[in-house]
Amino acid sequence: MNVQQSKQMKITRFAAALLLAFVLALLPRVAFAEVVNETTDPAPEKPVAAEVEKTVADTPAAPSAQEQKVNEPSEEKKVEEVTPTEDAEEEKVEEADATPTQKAYTVQYESAGALSAQAVTEQNATLNAQSAPAVLTAQATRTSTANVGLSYNTHVQNDGWKGYVSTGQVSGTSGRSLRLEGIHIKLTGMGNNTGSVNYQVHVQNDGWQKAVSDGAMSGTSGRSLRLEGIKIWLSGDIANHYDILYRTHVQNIGWQDWVKNGALAGTTGRSLRLEAIQIALSPKTAEAASGASSQAGVSYVGHVQNVGWQDWVNNGATAGTSGRSLRVEALNMVLIPGKFSGSIVYQAHVQNIGWQREVRDGKTAGTSGESLRVEGLRIHLTGGVAGSYNVYYRTHVQNYGWLDWASNGADSGSTGMGLRIEAVQVKLVPKGQAAPGPTKYTTANQLVTSLNGIDIASWQAGINLYKVPADFVIVKATGGTGYTNPYWKGMANDTLNSGKLLGLYHFARESGCRGSATAEADYFVNAISGYVGKAVLVLDYEAEAIDQGPGWAKAWLDRVYQRTGVRPMIYMSKSVANSQNWSQVAPSYKLWGAQYLYRYYNNPQTGYVADPELASGWGPWGKPTIYQYNSTSYLVGWDSSLDMNKFYGNQNDWRKLAAKS
Repeated sequence: MNVQQSKQMKITRFAAALLLAFVLALLPRVAFAEVVNETTDPAPEKPVAAEVEKTVADTPAAPSAQEQKVNEPSEEKKVEEVTPTEDAEEEKVEEADATPTQKAYTVQYESAGALSAQAVTEQNATLNAQSAPAVLTAQATRTSTANVGLSYNTHVQNDGWKGYVSTGQVSGTSGRSLRLEGIHIKLTGMGNNTGSVNYQVHVQNDGWQKAVSDGAMSGTSGRSLRLEGIKIWLSGDIANHYDILYRTHVQNIGWQDWVKNGALAGTTGRSLRLEAIQIALSPKTAEAASGASSQAGVSYVGHVQNVGWQDWVNNGATAGTSGRSLRVEALNMVLIPGKFSGSIVYQAHVQNIGWQREVRDGKTAGTSGESLRVEGLRIHLTGGVAGSYNVYYRTHVQNYGWLDWASNGADSGSTGMGLRIEAVQVKLVPKGQAAPGPTKYTTANQLVTSLNGIDIASWQAGINLYKVPADFVIVKATGGTGYTNPYWKGMANDTLNSGKLLGLYHFARESGCRGSATAEADYFVNAISGYVGKAVLVLDYEAEAIDQGPGWAKAWLDRVYQRTGVRPMIYMSKSVANSQNWSQVAPSYKLWGAQYLYRYYNNPQTGYVADPELASGWGPWGKPTIYQYNSTSYLVGWDSSLDMNKFYGNQNDWRKLAAKS
């Protein structure tokens, strides 16, 4: 080959390479033009924007074209029972008629194959730059999936259609044995996002109905047929951002566990009605997790005197009544989960019963059909939701109205005062945020500054402590080292069972069985050990014990404290408090002091003195914690006179004196 031929071949190869590069550069535009020629009716921009945004955001986990169809539930059923609706079929046709930009982008996305996430992102960015400007504009203005929520309502036997509720709230009834007959479910806040909520119900006599979507009615109306089961699922792009969770309240079962994404809630083949439902969205992406649907909340319902079970309310709304003097008899609560796991746990203080055991997540606290008032309430959270939220609650109490907000298991309402709760409000507040209102006075007990009570011994055998009015009763249990009041246990149990506060005392140096301070303390503790923590403990220091002096008394008090962990009180007259040196006793042990004023002693009356005169001068104590001001007054329910006492504190103060310290 000569030089001229060599040069000619090089020129030919260069020209061929240049032509090949030119052809390759034209290929994307040719492919784009060919797709344009195929399209006769371009789709609107909204699906394009949603598809482009989703592809860019979630490049490493691209959904296939088939995954964009309605995702049918996985549970095995007949094909015709779970096939999409005609509307869904139309959506598939529209998808086939997508704009050229959408199709070209999908081809580029799917052809990326096993490329790295960075490579796919770079290719997609290049394709965006070559595509129509409208795509970039739509992408920049796509509605955030954080705005997406749910709205749904149910048709209830005898009640008809209930109002719509939102994500996680309860639709239906509780405790009324009423069937759900129909349901609408729709997505809210979608903006220009794409996707649907789909649902299918199992109906009495009919079996599984055909699936419907986006607010269509599922079930029946006017046929009196119960819903027995339901499946709910999302389809389209929104299914990439959220799971859909739901659970049902079923006849004879109560609230079932949460299920999601097309699983069965309820039952089939058991003829059990659905009575209520909760539906929630659970975020799968960071964008979705920033929205309101991810926030936890609470739904609750009250059973009210003469009314029965009310409708469910949510997040700070009122359950119960106000201004009608009707007692709340029972309560039921469930969490609106958002993105959190956990439970709501609650406990009621009930008339004649006291504090019941804790219940949670849709179980009933209180009673139904027994006409007993709920008097106190405690609520707390567990699990993941407890790490992010405080639960606040307040009660409307007979004679007091709305009290301040309690939180996280603290008492609300009252105990030992015989007062009904008339209404309740409950609210979840993210940690770090302020309480819904004042939090100082959460119980009526805190608003009480004094209590009225009596002390009794074997002389009052047969007294009916269920009838005699008293906030507290102090019972003589023992004396010396050999005397035990034969009635004290019955009196103590009647005191506690009637909702009154209890005290137990030991009479020092009882005649005929006197002992050392330590021996008498042990005799007392051995007798009352089963009531430690339930009763204020007292040394009755009078009569012959006075001759023993403060040292003997302190030894007894110290011994009881050593054995029980409870700091006892000491009873004495005002004159003894002033005549002996109690400086070593007063700092650790409180005083129950006695002084009978002539105006009370010489003028017997029925009932307590609202504010008995309290003279000054009680030794190092300054004033007594309990004041015995008379022994000749009467109370309804007992024919003889009784000792009258005033406690300067409330029920909580009394319980602190009875508790270990």
